[in-house]
Parts: sequence; C-alpha cells; structure tokens
Amino acid sequence: MNERKKTNLTVVVINCICAVVWNINLFVDLVYGYTNTVSFALHIVCAVVWDICAFVWILRYRNEKKDNG
Repeated sequence: MNERKKTNLTVVVINCICAVVWNINLFVDLVYGYTNTVSFALHIVCAVVWDICAFVWILRYRNEKKDNG
C-alpha cells in the first residue's frame, strides 16, 4: 500500500524546463519594472515553489537511479 510510482525522466525534464522558463519570466519582470506588486509577489512565490519542486524531482530521480544500480 505504501508503494511509490517510479520517477519518470520526462517529468523531471519538463518540470525543470518550466522552472527555468518561470525564472526567466521573473527576471524579465525585474528588468522591465513590473508595476502590479501583488502579481509580482505571486510571480516570486511561483518561481520559488517551482524551483523547489524541480529540485525535489531531481533528487527523487537521482536516488531511484542510485538504488536500482
């Protein structure tokens, strides 16, 4: 009952690409001076959360590969 599904490399890559794209979006907001502070704060929160998720997916994938040999 406590079985976890295998981590798929495709999911890891797509999640990392999305995190990078959102970080670029945040960088563009910083460079061009985003005026809506609420939306800008949400962009920051989303970028941080997505980076954390991508990092967790990478760790899961790496640990699975290490355990399987």
